[in-house]
Amino acid sequence: HRFKNLSIRSYVPSSPSLFVEFTISGSGNKLLLLRALGPALTAGGLSGALVDPVMDLYDLVGAIGYFRESNDNWGGDSSIVSVSSLVGAPALSSGSADAVLLTLLPAGSYRVAISGKSGGTGITLFEIYEVY
Repeated sequence: HRFKNLSIRSYVPSSPSLFVEFTISGSGNKLLLLRALGPALTAGGLSGALVDPVMDLYDLVGAIGYFRESNDNWGGDSSIVSVSSLVGAPALSSGSADAVLLTLLPAGSYRVAISGKSGGTGITLFEIYEVY
């Protein structure tokens, strides 16, 4: 059996960010699709969504997070479009300000921090999909 996906919908305050932590166990690497949605929620009819989410990924060692990578506007990357379709993630508008990371991670603990660009606030939907 494999983990498929997890979604968390929450309000993102101006400070601090929304934090989500997860752990990958075992050996080898996992390809994950991480998405912090705001504009996609507005397009789906939700009012009060985060206008421009920013997502930062950290390696977590104890309580200390070490910056790994970040995304602001996903930009319609074709590999993200292909993987999203493969895992059954709803399609995003190619010009949207949603934040998306496609990342290969070894076993370990991680923290995702989601904030609004320029201190923006609103509702976000964080999704994590295991690709393999």
